[in-house]
Amino acid sequence: MSEVGRVVADAEETRPLPGYLAPAAWLGLVVGLVEVGILLYQKYRNQVSMIGSLRLNRHYPWMIPLSYLAVFVAVGLALELLRRARPGLARRVAPAALGALALTFLLQQVQGLATVACVLLGCGVASQAVPRLGWLGPRCSKVVRASLIPLLAVLVLLIAGRHAQFAWAEHRAANKVPAKDSPNVLFVVLDTVRARNLSLYGYGRETTPRLERLARSGVKFDLAHSSAPWTLPSHATMFTGRWPSELFQYHEQCLDPSIPTLAGYLGEHGYSTGGFVANTFYCNSGFGLSNGFDHYEDFYETFDISPGEVFRNSELGRRVYKILGETLVPRPDGRKDADQINGDFLAWLSTRPGRPFFAFLNYLDAHAPYIAPAGATQHFGRKPETPADVQFLNAWQKFEYLSDNPKDTELARDAYDDCIAYLDETLGRLFDDLDRRGLMENTLVVVTADHGEELGEHKLVGHGRSLYRDELHVPLLIVKPGRVPSGRVVAEPVSLRDLPATVVDLVGLSDRSPFPGRSLALLWGDGTGPETPGPSLVRSEASIRKKTSRNGSRPPALRGPMVSVVAEGMSYIRNSDGGEEVYRLAEDPGQEHDLSREVALRPALERLRSLASPTVAR
Repeated sequence: MSEVGRVVADAEETRPLPGYLAPAAWLGLVVGLVEVGILLYQKYRNQVSMIGSLRLNRHYPWMIPLSYLAVFVAVGLALELLRRARPGLARRVAPAALGALALTFLLQQVQGLATVACVLLGCGVASQAVPRLGWLGPRCSKVVRASLIPLLAVLVLLIAGRHAQFAWAEHRAANKVPAKDSPNVLFVVLDTVRARNLSLYGYGRETTPRLERLARSGVKFDLAHSSAPWTLPSHATMFTGRWPSELFQYHEQCLDPSIPTLAGYLGEHGYSTGGFVANTFYCNSGFGLSNGFDHYEDFYETFDISPGEVFRNSELGRRVYKILGETLVPRPDGRKDADQINGDFLAWLSTRPGRPFFAFLNYLDAHAPYIAPAGATQHFGRKPETPADVQFLNAWQKFEYLSDNPKDTELARDAYDDCIAYLDETLGRLFDDLDRRGLMENTLVVVTADHGEELGEHKLVGHGRSLYRDELHVPLLIVKPGRVPSGRVVAEPVSLRDLPATVVDLVGLSDRSPFPGRSLALLWGDGTGPETPGPSLVRSEASIRKKTSRNGSRPPALRGPMVSVVAEGMSYIRNSDGGEEVYRLAEDPGQEHDLSREVALRPALERLRSLASPTVAR
């Protein structure tokens, strides 16, 4: 090389860069778009069992790159300040810092790789690779300058495209031929509300006066049972009429979009369909429960979204949230309370005149940590006021077995009952509002719960722990003036699996119903119709991911697949190890005395075994 060439090369090498902000922004967009690409590939290959990708806001394709853009721009600004104060130090630090940051975030995409391992590997590889690649050198600057604007354009197109996609879907739904002479359907699910703690079912505390009032206008089911002791499979069964084992091959799987849903079927017949959910853990659109809905609000809608919600959708945000979430906020999931669900539903309803609606409302207020919204009235016992109380309730959902301190359990019970009372009051306000709008007379109302809760029974805490009654016995009310008798009580055990068939029957669309099961309306008929009601198949299943609890043991449902059946006045449970339990529910509602070894019950045990068979469930 000539002397002149060397001088030019040295000048190029030592020339100050235009800054670190543009390279940082470029890296953030690249890392974010790579993560989006990986998620889309996983969905394409049906590899969506990974919890992170199933709990994303439906706007994740633009939220993820936007969140990384914000993080890298913040780092770029810090490096810019360093460059202006200490240019020599910035020149040595910036390339390695940005390279390590990008590699660390990309390594997060490797399933099972711990955060600490990502950081160590990212820093190690960056320290070796960055000097050799000449990162932030002149060639890199050219690439950044040439591609940063196109990358920003991609982000803008993702935002616009996602909004256009959902707007077009709702526009198409609004132009469907409306159903004629069909009643509205209001499908209410009280997440994690067991029947035992409702005054509607004889509980000592007056927790549900408004539901009692509603029950006088319709049919109350005394022994309604969920199909599963946790949210996703229970909701999926209520929407499809199929048992969990028919819908899912493994724990935390996405619902197959080809399976007919209640929302989809009613939508095909001219209904406006809207879902409004507070349980964004398992009722979000990523798990497929939004299938068939014209409008579905799970996470906060776009223009109400906080920066924290955008950040949470990235892998980086989820890892940070997992570590710090419960420390930073008293309600770690940022859940919507019942009043907000009501407001969102009524706002949507005002935009749907002249068309019957099917509305699904999911309320999460009675789910752990049992902390009622600010301003809710305290009704029972202790109120969680001290930091220690709040900390205990926030940790409650992680427990599997009962606390050794009776006062802790008393606090949890009082808080749980207060949350149920708040839900009852809020539902009352909703019914009053619908009544003022003149809608209640022509609305089929279904009120139920997806599963119950253990509050120390069998020394268990929470749900998804077993197939005992407190996790499966849920409220069920069906009300429709002129179509459903008033003040009727059905004492026979029933399954929530029959709800889709029941709804389409009561709205007059059962001729070509795609839903298995039978209409529960048969149970309040006079018995003279063409179809004589026989006993329902009341079956529940649990197939939950195995994990080890803190004390080294596992509750029954975490040891492997289980099945239970309620029939002939008895509850039968088959555990994962093949062990069996049988209880007479009338004499032993708490299921404390196992009768499976009684010789006199062997014939009944054989019949219960046969009902628990997978072939019978089909």
